[in-house]
Amino acid sequence: MNYASTTTAQRTFFGFGVTASWSKIKDRMDKSRAYSRTVNELSSLGTMELNDLGIARHQIADKAHECVYGTRRTA
Repeated sequence: MNYASTTTAQRTFFGFGVTASWSKIKDRMDKSRAYSRTVNELSSLGTMELNDLGIARHQIADKAHECVYGTRRTA
């Protein structure tokens, strides 16, 4: 008995496979926007305001990443 199999190459779009749903892509874009917005808003604060929040200026990107993605940023 003979068997036939077909393989197809999977193309990627925005880092996802073709089978990825639009909701995953939208979620990734929404999180990216939220991260950028958080970094911009924290960066616009003065040093004293950041100190009141317990954030040093060099920690802004890390804190924004942790807030949006729920994990610490990796180097």
